[in-house]
Amino acid sequence: MRRPVCLFGLIFAAAVWAAVLVHPQKERIDEKAEGRIVTILGTVDCKEFTVSGTGNTSVLQVTVSDPEIESGIPDQIRFQVFKGDKILCSIADDPALQETWAKEGSQVRIRGKLRLYRRPSNDGQFDAFLYYSQIRGYLFSLTDARILAYTGNKDFLASGLYSARAALSSALDDIYGGKDRGRASAMKTMLLGQSGLMDREMKEQYQAAGIIHVLCISGIHLSLIGTGILMILRRAGVPLPAASAVSVIILCLYGLMTGMHTSCFRALVMFVLQASAKALGRTSDTLTSLSVAAVLLLIEQPAYLYHSGFLFSFAAVIAMGAAAPSFDRRAAPLMITICTLPVHLSFYYTFPLYSVLLNLIVISLTPALIAGGLLSLIPYLLAAALPFRVPVLYPFLMLTARGAALIPSAILWLFDGLCDLIGKLPFSTIIAGHPALWLVAVYYLLIALAVVIGASENLSLRKASVIQSALVVTAVILLFTVRYRAPLSLYMWDVGQGDGLCLVSHGAGGDHCVLIDGGSSTRQGTGRYIEIPFLKYHGIGRVDLCILTHDDMDHCNGLLELLEQHGQAGGIQIGEIALPSVSEETKGTLYQRIEETARMRGIPVLYLHRGMEVRCGEMQLKCLHPGQDVSYSDANEYSAVMLLSFRRFSALLTGDLEGEGEADLLWYLGKKKIRVDLLKVSHHGSGGATSQAFLDQVDAGTALISCGKDNTYGHPSPETILRLQKEKMKILDTRFCGQISVLTDGDRGYSLHTFY
Repeated sequence: MRRPVCLFGLIFAAAVWAAVLVHPQKERIDEKAEGRIVTILGTVDCKEFTVSGTGNTSVLQVTVSDPEIESGIPDQIRFQVFKGDKILCSIADDPALQETWAKEGSQVRIRGKLRLYRRPSNDGQFDAFLYYSQIRGYLFSLTDARILAYTGNKDFLASGLYSARAALSSALDDIYGGKDRGRASAMKTMLLGQSGLMDREMKEQYQAAGIIHVLCISGIHLSLIGTGILMILRRAGVPLPAASAVSVIILCLYGLMTGMHTSCFRALVMFVLQASAKALGRTSDTLTSLSVAAVLLLIEQPAYLYHSGFLFSFAAVIAMGAAAPSFDRRAAPLMITICTLPVHLSFYYTFPLYSVLLNLIVISLTPALIAGGLLSLIPYLLAAALPFRVPVLYPFLMLTARGAALIPSAILWLFDGLCDLIGKLPFSTIIAGHPALWLVAVYYLLIALAVVIGASENLSLRKASVIQSALVVTAVILLFTVRYRAPLSLYMWDVGQGDGLCLVSHGAGGDHCVLIDGGSSTRQGTGRYIEIPFLKYHGIGRVDLCILTHDDMDHCNGLLELLEQHGQAGGIQIGEIALPSVSEETKGTLYQRIEETARMRGIPVLYLHRGMEVRCGEMQLKCLHPGQDVSYSDANEYSAVMLLSFRRFSALLTGDLEGEGEADLLWYLGKKKIRVDLLKVSHHGSGGATSQAFLDQVDAGTALISCGKDNTYGHPSPETILRLQKEKMKILDTRFCGQISVLTDGDRGYSLHTFY
C-alpha cells in the first residue's frame, strides 16, 4: 500500500473528530466564580506583551502553569485544579516592572479578577471557550492582575529565548520604526510571532484583503530559514548529518522562541523528516510528513480539529502536495485558494474575491520579505555587539541594516497600497455566510474526484481538464449558493442586558433584512462581536433598515458600531435608519449622535410616528407609537412600537414601552384588540411594563424576553412573568435560551428554536 502513514493519519483524525464530537469538553467552573478576586500560586510558563483592545496601552500577558488557588473561591463553588492546567494573567498596571518579576520557570503569586471563557450564544459569535480553554488549554483568565511575590528560580532556556526575542523586537523597532510603527509591528509579527503587538488597523486591512496569512509564522519562514542554514553549513564543508542536526536544533529554538504555533510545528516536523531523510540518503514524502505532523498535534490537543490555523495550514500543504500535481500547471497557483475556501467560509463567512490574484503577488514576494527582514537584523546585531561605537564600522553597519530594510519596507508599502486599491473595487468581499457541514463534505468530495480524474491515464489531457474545471466550478457554486433560508426569520439576539432583533425575509420580492435595536449595558462591542458576525454568518451584507426604538445605550450602542463601519471594505452596508419622531428638546445626546453619524455616512433617516408604514419585500412594519414630534420625560415612554406582518404571521415589537407611553398606545388602540402570533415583551420584562391592561388588549401565543443573567434590575419581574403565564403564553428568555429564532413561511404557523 502506498503511503500507509497517510491512511493511518486520516483514520486517526476521523477517530479524534468523532471522539471530540461525542464527548466535548465541559466547563469545570461554576458561573458564580465569575468576577471574584482570587489569588493563585504557580509557575511562569511564558509571557508576552500585547496591545489593549483600545490600542492605547500595553498589556503583559503571563501564562501560569500548574496553579494552586490560594484564596477567593468559597467552598460551595470550589473546583478541582489539575497538574498541567494553565491560567492567562493580564497585567496592565506597570507591566514593564512586573515583566522583570515574571521570569520563565519562577514561582509567582498573582491576584486578579477571575474571568471565564464563554461559549457563544448567538450565530457567528466567537467561541472563546473552544479557543482558549479547549485549544490553548487555559482554565480561566485573570484580568487586572498583579504579581504579589516571586522567586528567583527560572528556566534558563525559556528565559534566554524570551530575552533574545525581546532584543530582536527592540532591534526591529529601531530599524523599521520611524514615523510608521505599523512596519515594525508587521515585521515583529512575521519574524518573531508577536501578533499581540500587531497594528490593529493594518491587521484588519490585511484580513479584509485575504492576505493575513503573510503576517503569521508559517512553513515558508521555517523552510526558508532551515534551508538557508543547511545550505550555508554544507558550503562551509560541514558533513550532511551534522549540518542537518544543527539546522533542526536552530529551527527548534526558533520555533520555541516564536511560540510554536500549529503551522510552525507542522513545518518543523516536515523539515525534521526531510532533513533526516537527506542525512540517511533516503527520499522524503510531503504527504507522509504532513500526516506525522497532524497525528502528533492531535495527540497533544484533539481540539485542533476545530482550529482555523490548523485547518488552513494543512489544507494549504495538501493543496500543493496532493491536488496541484493533478491539475494543469496554469491552475496550480489557484489550488491553495480552492482547498482552503471551505475553511475560510466556515470561520469568517466571507471571501475576499480579489485575494485570488493578490495572493499570487504576496506569495511570490513573501520569501524576499522574510529574507530582507532577517538580513536587516544581521548588521544591526553586529553593530550592537561592538564594545563601543567604532568609527566608520558602526555607522556602516547601521547604514547597511537600514539599507537592507528598504526591501521589506517597500514590499509592505506595496501590500498596503494593493489592499487599499482592492478595498475600493466593487465586490471586493463576498459575504456568503456559513456553509453547512454536509455541504463542505460534498465540496471536498468533488475536489477529490477532480484530483482522481487528473491522475487518470485513461483520459486525454484536454478532456480531463474540462471535467476537472466543471467539477471545481460546480463545487464552488454549491459552496457559495446553497443555504437553507426560511421565508421569514425573526431572531432575538442574546446581548446580555439589552435588546436586539433581526428580521430576514426571502422570497419572490428578493432578500431583505431589518434590524430593530441592538445594544447592551453588560457587554462591550455588541456590534463588533455579536451583530456583525451574526449578519455575516447568515450571508447578509446589506441591512435595508435599522430601527432604533429609543436612544438608551442598551438598545443603541451596537447599532452605532454598525453605522460607523458603513462604507468600509468588507463591512455591512446600511440602507436607511429609522428613529422615533420626537421634539427637538426631547432628543438626547445619543439620539443626536446617531443622527450625526448617519448624516456623515450618507445614510437616510426616517422618523417613525403613529400610522406610518414601512415595507421591505413582503415584510410590513406599521408604527403604533409614538405620535409625531412628541415629548416625554423618559426615553422608554416614546419607544417605537412596531406591528410586523408577513402574510398571515404577525408580531408586536414593543422596545422598552412603559408608563405614560403604554397608556397613550392603549388610548390609540381604543377598544380594538390586537391578535398576534408573537409578542416581544417590553423593557426586558420589567414590572412597570406589559401591564394587565396592555395584555387585555394584546393577544399573543408566544412571548420573547431579552435580558441578561443575574442583572441588577431583577428583570424579568416575577409579576410580569405571572401575567404572561396567566394569558397562557409560551415564554422564551435569552438568559436560558441564548439566541431565539422564529422561522415561518407565513402561512402554516411558525417554529421556535433556541441556541442552547
